Amino acid sequence: MSRLWTTLLLAALMLACGRKDTHEAKKPPGKVSAAPRATPAPASPSPPNKAPTSQPAGPKQVSASATTVEQANAHLDANRLQDALVGFSAASRSPDKSVQAAALHGLGVTQRRLGRPRDAVAPLSRAVKLFEELGKPLKAAYAGSSLGNALDVLGQYPEAAKRQRAAIGVMEQHLPADQREPIVNALLGLGGTEMHARDYARADKTLKRALEIAEKQQLPAALRGKLHQNLGVNADMGKRPADAEDHLKKALALKRQAHGELHPGLVTTLNSLAIVVERQGRAAEAIGLYEKAYELAGKALPKDHPTTAQVAFNLALLNHEAGKRDVAAKHCKAALEARQRSLGPQHRATRKTVSLCAEIAKRP
Repeated sequence: MSRLWTTLLLAALMLACGRKDTHEAKKPPGKVSAAPRATPAPASPSPPNKAPTSQPAGPKQVSASATTVEQANAHLDANRLQDALVGFSAASRSPDKSVQAAALHGLGVTQRRLGRPRDAVAPLSRAVKLFEELGKPLKAAYAGSSLGNALDVLGQYPEAAKRQRAAIGVMEQHLPADQREPIVNALLGLGGTEMHARDYARADKTLKRALEIAEKQQLPAALRGKLHQNLGVNADMGKRPADAEDHLKKALALKRQAHGELHPGLVTTLNSLAIVVERQGRAAEAIGLYEKAYELAGKALPKDHPTTAQVAFNLALLNHEAGKRDVAAKHCKAALEARQRSLGPQHRATRKTVSLCAEIAKRP
């Protein structure tokens, strides 16, 4: 089995992905070309992965809760995730169901971007149900897309794709032709899920469809960067290294244009580019990219974030192959501790890390 599996997201995720999150995103184990969410993934928020604000009427308590959701969304936009978490948690107790649903959506998105996909599933599921009860299909679709991105991180690919495709269908029915950015974000998440399920041909079509829309409507550089990221990862998995490197370099340039040099999405792209470069035999260049990704992860991501763990895993594996036991053991320990906390002990990535650490420990 290839070591080149993706971890987004988030995201992001990063998606995006939005997933990748768009993410871009948190993914299966091994040395992988990681791709946000959509995330999602762990990247800048996108419309389908952002709590929709509401304009409730009634008591001051309800208006205050609605304002809290708006404030929490501002924190989410600014990547102040702990502040966003506090705000959404408070607003999720609002007596107004519209506010409550929006807050639950935001709470789930924030948990996923914090690298806690298991904690994201319940609030996102509740948000979908509430929006459906309120007769708000488009908002339910946005929350459903976010839920699909979280399930993708957890490796539940069939259910994730089902949620994502359903959400895209609703968005296509309700969004005007010149307002397709939420659909592009949702397609980004779906393409990531298809890729993680090893349906590379289908993923390529999904992502290229999204990129065509994004370029036609001149959507933000950050979003186009996420699309090039996942197209690069998918090309790598499809044994097209030249295409992969081209897409990933475009992703890196677009993300820097959008966010500067200190942004979580750059970690994923640097990690992916390092893998592609390593596969082409340029080991010294790959090591430099991995180390830069890990250094940036320490500044831009929480310690236990799946993307941070993935970069640490890749460094452990590379140093193990180079015979550098102590360095490999240090990175493997960091990856294992992070994955146990964020993904749980039974996740495939966690089990893979346990195996690598044991293999490193046996080496003289």
